[in-house]
Amino acid sequence: MSYRRISGADLAHGLKTASITPEQFAALYGVPAKRVDKWLTEKTEVPHAVALFVGLIADPLILEKALVITKYMVDPGAAPTADDAED
Repeated sequence: MSYRRISGADLAHGLKTASITPEQFAALYGVPAKRVDKWLTEKTEVPHAVALFVGLIADPLILEKALVITKYMVDPGAAPTADDAED
């Protein structure tokens, strides 16, 4: 399968659309902030999965769920609840 890779500018636009910083995106995606910077500056190719993830978190409900899951992954004592997903 062949698909168009997104550019650093495309990624920056996606982050802006989702209203998150590169550092927040790194935490959500589970990579070091330096890696996101390399994608933004096109020092390395942006993986296809990043394009999918950015597209998904542009939806505020999905972003909120991603934040809840990430909070739990960082602090397992903060187990997500149904109330967290609805906030």
